[in-house]
Amino acid sequence: MNYFLPLEANGVYHIFNHANGWDDFYYDTQNCDYFLKKLHFHLWPVLNVCAYNLLLNHFHLIVRIKPETEIIRCSQLWCRHQRVPFRPLKPAQQFSNFFNGYTKAMNKVYERKGSLFQRQFKRILIESDDYLRYVIAYVHTNAQKHNIVDDFRKWEFSSYHKLLSDKPTYLLKEKVLALYNGEQNYINYHENFLYERNVASSKYDNFTGR
Repeated sequence: MNYFLPLEANGVYHIFNHANGWDDFYYDTQNCDYFLKKLHFHLWPVLNVCAYNLLLNHFHLIVRIKPETEIIRCSQLWCRHQRVPFRPLKPAQQFSNFFNGYTKAMNKVYERKGSLFQRQFKRILIESDDYLRYVIAYVHTNAQKHNIVDDFRKWEFSSYHKLLSDKPTYLLKEKVLALYNGEQNYINYHENFLYERNVASSKYDNFTGR
């Protein structure tokens, strides 16, 4: 599988990356909050986030790249706000800026050196609603898969609960819940996912995210 496809307008992608060596990305809750803030700051002009999960040494994102016309419009707003000359922002470059910015902040706070992330982040194009439902549940249950918690619902650094909350969010909440035909089906799908995963995985033999 080609994990380094171009990020094209209107595409939906599973994005994942791992820490270099044995480092962890997140040392406390503040780091996770800062990660999400930096993510939104750099990437809102070019994409929308459907779901995420921040694990100790890797992360998962499900994103939808914005249409080209919307990227241009949002690029204009972003450049104006940053008081820099206008340029159309590119998703891959914005990811690079995000990774570099987060790494610099972590290096400064924890007096470390070098790259925090593996050099290239991986991505898988999601081409069907069936696969998208599967991958969102895969991402949300990942902490339980890795035995970080005994119940994925206890892991606070995923978007599982945020997609059920009434609080404002930049996540594509309505579209994600509609994908499952409502909140209760979203909950049921996730609750059944780990038990049925062996069957579901057989449908997606090329799915190899962590």
